[in-house]
Amino acid sequence: MSRKFVFCSGPAAVRLAAAGAALALGGCSGTGDILAKSQRHADQRNYYQAYWAIANASESYPDDPKLQKVFWVRRRDYLLERGDELLFREKELEAIQVFGRVFALDPGNAEARNGIARAKLKLARRAVSRADTLRLEGQLEEALKVYNRALGYVPEFKDAVEGIEAVNKLFKRRAERAQEHYVLGSRARGELPPSPQRALYHSTLSTELDPSLARAKNLQQQAGMQIAQARFQAAKVMADKGFHSAALAACKRIKDHWPEFPGIGERIATLTKEVEARTMCSQAEMLLRKNEFDQADKLLGKAFDTAISGDVKAIVSGVMRSAKLRRYESEYLKAKDLQRDWKLEAALSEFQRIAKAFSGQKGGFMDVAERIGRIEKEISEATDAWKQGQAAEQKNDLKGAIGFYKEALAVYPGFRGLDRRVAELEAKTKE
Repeated sequence: MSRKFVFCSGPAAVRLAAAGAALALGGCSGTGDILAKSQRHADQRNYYQAYWAIANASESYPDDPKLQKVFWVRRRDYLLERGDELLFREKELEAIQVFGRVFALDPGNAEARNGIARAKLKLARRAVSRADTLRLEGQLEEALKVYNRALGYVPEFKDAVEGIEAVNKLFKRRAERAQEHYVLGSRARGELPPSPQRALYHSTLSTELDPSLARAKNLQQQAGMQIAQARFQAAKVMADKGFHSAALAACKRIKDHWPEFPGIGERIATLTKEVEARTMCSQAEMLLRKNEFDQADKLLGKAFDTAISGDVKAIVSGVMRSAKLRRYESEYLKAKDLQRDWKLEAALSEFQRIAKAFSGQKGGFMDVAERIGRIEKEISEATDAWKQGQAAEQKNDLKGAIGFYKEALAVYPGFRGLDRRVAELEAKTKE
């Protein structure tokens, strides 16, 4: 393979033969062996080794004109070899850069020019192959870009031109189908009764096929808004019936499909609060079953503050009333136990506390008022009898005192330890 060299003054420079180089450089004993070694590598087409044999020596003999002249020849040959190697490894863009550097050494070099042409042809063919795949997959916009990229490598490349024609035909067919779906969507919306679902279906297909079809986009928006409005009203009915979680889910679906629907954000925020309040109510009811009244009351207060609508606040209030009843039912049973054990003062205190909690409720809580009256009467009668017994005892009327004390114990067993006092006084009367 012969390669032209721009620096030669002859009419047609050719690669120097090993023997010719040795003769030409015979007087340069310092570089002769290096040049001969480089020539041997070049004759064997080992241009990389031929170049580096000279490149290393060039630094040691920067003023040797013959050495420098051969250096640039070897560099040119090495770049051409490197470009061919990159082409073989399918690194076409790098190969083009390497071949381009040859022109700085040898403008118009035919091998470099041919190498660049081969690299661009490979790039064009690869681009067309990729574009063909995209076209078959229906990605027409991207396919068109890649076909045009191929033409950038090789202008008027036949395969790319044919690919672009095929894409344009598909675009035309798409536009026709988009128009067909638009017509079907318009008819569906004008039916009696109208079918916004079918109108949305066809208009959506139309806009997917031809995004530039403004009429289809308008139809899609109108049909979508009509469907969203119907769903929004349905969600309102669900909320009015107390199905707040279902209403919230419906509104979220509306927002997913039509994020610009008027008022949907505010409605979702309101329903979220309502659902949170209802959830806290359920959690409070579970706490009530465990008699954890304080925690339940705290949670219910938070639920009431969270609720937005009067309906949900009424639900929370109902659970609050239930919580109050549960709490005081437990307190009521404790007070009854105290009354049964004749701990009337403690029982009275508990019953009075319950009565105070229900002071605004007509009739009060269960029979608490009756029990308070009965207990107060028993304590009063026992106290009166006890006082009379005390007075009799001061007069040394022991039998009279015993009688009054027993009368107090009959009303209120265990009252003020009178059992022991009666026993003491009876013992004295027997002395």
